[in-house]
Amino acid sequence: MSALALSKGLQGGAGDLIGRIAGLLSAIDLYWLAAALALAFFGWQRRRGLVLTAVNTAVPWLLLRALGLLLLAVVPCLARNADAALGLVVALGLALLLRLRLWQRRLCLATVAVGVLAQALAAGCRISAGLVVAVGVALAAVIAYRVARGWLLTRGYWQRAAAPINEWLARQARSPITPTMRAVLEARLRQHLGFTMESLEPLGAAGVHASTPMVVAGCGPDGVRRRYLAKIVSGQNWQVNVAVELLRYLESWRRRRLGRVLWPSLRALVEHEHYMLLFLADAGVPVPRPRGLYRLERSAYALVSDFLESARPLQDVDAVSLAFVRQALLALRRMRELDCAHNDVKDSNILLLPDDGVAFVDAAMATSVAGPRRRAHDLADMLVCLARHHEKTAVVAAALELIGEDGVREARRYLHHHLLNPELQKQTPVDLPRELRRLIPGE
Repeated sequence: MSALALSKGLQGGAGDLIGRIAGLLSAIDLYWLAAALALAFFGWQRRRGLVLTAVNTAVPWLLLRALGLLLLAVVPCLARNADAALGLVVALGLALLLRLRLWQRRLCLATVAVGVLAQALAAGCRISAGLVVAVGVALAAVIAYRVARGWLLTRGYWQRAAAPINEWLARQARSPITPTMRAVLEARLRQHLGFTMESLEPLGAAGVHASTPMVVAGCGPDGVRRRYLAKIVSGQNWQVNVAVELLRYLESWRRRRLGRVLWPSLRALVEHEHYMLLFLADAGVPVPRPRGLYRLERSAYALVSDFLESARPLQDVDAVSLAFVRQALLALRRMRELDCAHNDVKDSNILLLPDDGVAFVDAAMATSVAGPRRRAHDLADMLVCLARHHEKTAVVAAALELIGEDGVREARRYLHHHLLNPELQKQTPVDLPRELRRLIPGE
């Protein structure tokens, strides 16, 4: 055998070997393997546990893989090339997730629908029977679920079952306070407030998904003992909050039009709440005054605010006085005058202070330049909260006096059980919103 023939043989053998390796790697589908690795690394950084990391990796990966298979089946009929397919996904994502007005969202979705129909007709696509059956079964399951929730009997079962689920989600959202986080918080409080921290204890807050509330006790620069509330928000809290908001988004189609905020990052979430608390406190709305926002580690922040001594959340109170009802409505009226909306009015976010005082907490969902619909929805939720703890006729009469007939009439359209705050839906009797509507004068 000549040297040239031997060289060609080696080159041919190497080429075959490279081709086989490339074929094996393409069969493995390295794109999805890289996606699984990214999810695993992301989950390990935040949950540092093998089982939880595996769950946090497997669930989103399987959902994304199912989406990929669905796109593989339908995209050839909906997009002529890869660029158009990416445009379809981007258009749907932006139209559904961005904070748009209702008519703007509908216009974007209608444009996408026209494009999809035109592409399907131009390509002469035929939808497989299997895909039609799968989509039909999914739609039937969604419709059956929503119809079942509309029945009074199943709503009662849902309300009883939702409480332990809510508490389980709250426990999952709790972040452990590491020695490093504690040391950084202690140093920041000493540098910024001259405060010497002596203890850091958890605050029992049922149903809180977006944070881990802690009570900081110690001495101020004047030697007086005082306490602050440290709202620890970590990447783990943010993940649970995103999951909860996505579930609410998919579950309550009408409520999602009010533009609930789905924060793209942990930093955006905590900075927004810090700003809204400062804005509302300076404007005279009864909220805990923030004292500082501190980064404790790479994915954990502490929002420190005044601790309201002897305050009790409305969910722990059986009945309230008419004076408290009026104070709560006056506080909401001040927020409405600022064109602000709390967007998360519920019993756990309304505090009863000594001498029938009131305070709002948890401004993570609050918005400025809210608009009439969000303000009306806040008022509807407030009326239901107050009517659960005071005589409903007196609550409506106080609202008509302090808010005005026009404002109360605007809130009347949102006094339906399925349009209430999701937490209120679990606690409120089905007929209470209807009884409140009857007490409000019509057009």
